[in-house]
Amino acid sequence: MDKKVYILGGSFNPPHIGHIEICRHVLKRDRGSRIWVVPCLRHPFGKRLAPFEARLTMARMSFFGMKGVFVSDVEKRLGGISHTIRTIRYLKEKHPDWSISLILGSDALLEKERWKEFDEILKLAGVLEIKRGKGSPIPDVSSSEIREMIREGKDASRFLHPRVYSYILSHGLYLER
Repeated sequence: MDKKVYILGGSFNPPHIGHIEICRHVLKRDRGSRIWVVPCLRHPFGKRLAPFEARLTMARMSFFGMKGVFVSDVEKRLGGISHTIRTIRYLKEKHPDWSISLILGSDALLEKERWKEFDEILKLAGVLEIKRGKGSPIPDVSSSEIREMIREGKDASRFLHPRVYSYILSHGLYLER
C-alpha cells in the first residue's frame, strides 16, 4: 500500500507559525499521512539565506513533537542548488511505495514558470495548494517581514515558536541586510 507523504519545501528563513499551521491543517485534513519538511540548501533563485544548519535547527525546533512531521536534510545530502525536481526524483527512487504531494502556497504557484522542470514535477507528484490569510486557517505570515522586524529590533515572537525566537536572538540571525 502506498504511503501518502507531503513535502513542505522552502527556505524556512526562518520557519514560522504559518509553516506550523500548514502542517496541522494538512494532517487534520488527511489523517494518517506524513509530512516531510525540507529546507533548501541553496535557493534556486539566489536568495540570501541564513546558514543551512541554523535553518535546519530552527525547523527541527518548530516541528519538534509534532506527530507525522519529519524535518529532513535531504537537500544537504543532495548538495548544490536545491531544485524540487531533484529532491522528488531522489525520494521516489529511495521510497517507491510513497505517494508524494507537494504543499505549495498560492504565491509559489505564481512562480511555477521559474521552477526547473515544473511539468515533470507534476508527473511525479501531486500538488496541494495552500491559501493563507483572510478566509483561510493559515495565517498570512511572511519570513521576509519577520526578518525585517528582527533587523529593526521589533518583537517578532508572536510569529515564531518560542525556541526559534530565542535561537535567532542568541545567534544574532537576521540583523544584517
